[in-house]
Amino acid sequence: PQSTTAFTSTFGALNLVNSDATANNFSRLNFTDSSSTAAAATVAAKLLDHTNHYADLSFWTRSATGFTEKMTILSTGAVGIGTSAPETPLHVTSTGSIGLLLEQTANDTINPAIILRKTRSTTKTALDGDLIGTFGAKFWDDTAVTPVETTGGLIYAVVDDASDTTEDASWHFTNIVAGA
Repeated sequence: PQSTTAFTSTFGALNLVNSDATANNFSRLNFTDSSSTAAAATVAAKLLDHTNHYADLSFWTRSATGFTEKMTILSTGAVGIGTSAPETPLHVTSTGSIGLLLEQTANDTINPAIILRKTRSTTKTALDGDLIGTFGAKFWDDTAVTPVETTGGLIYAVVDDASDTTEDASWHFTNIVAGA
């Protein structure tokens, strides 16, 4: 059966309330099919702090390998795909092949782009010597007892001269050899 819920205010809301004030409990919305009560997908709010109303948001789906969390948005705004503990504003983790695809399908001259921008909070201008963008490759070394994260190489851009109207920047390529 179909049903409709009408909201008469400008900001209609559907509230899922968990009245248990214990930290780190959940309110969730489950999606099920007609053949089972098991959720096929879930959107859940992890209620971190009931006094200040802080929460993380997580997205779960069921596949042949089970019902697992696929994406998390922390209360700080950090997004994790494949991880529930993102270490950066966007953190993607996978046990299989991983990549980034930017695909533009329009028939025009605009190309997809990745832009790295250095902006100082007060002046919005870069200074000589500022790193303005870095691509890095990291790996875990082969130490069996305590692996150490190691940088394998970097490609980075540096402001060479921001003092006049002929702003200059250069790209640098580095390799790490014998750990240095």
